[in-house]
Amino acid sequence: MTDDEIAEQLKGRALEEEYVRELLASLGYDPSDGLTEAAVHALDTASMDQRRRAAIRTLRLGS
Repeated sequence: MTDDEIAEQLKGRALEEEYVRELLASLGYDPSDGLTEAAVHALDTASMDQRRRAAIRTLRLGS
């Protein structure tokens, strides 16, 4: 599955917020703490591999 296909599925299934929560958790942040400055920085600097793995996990959990 390409990155574009993953993005389409996340959007089509309205899982964008779940994806951000999953990515935050995978980066060591508690999503319930909200988008702190440190969390936003972590999201901004996450590698493409980290983003892709979080997106795939989100799609699996959302099925």
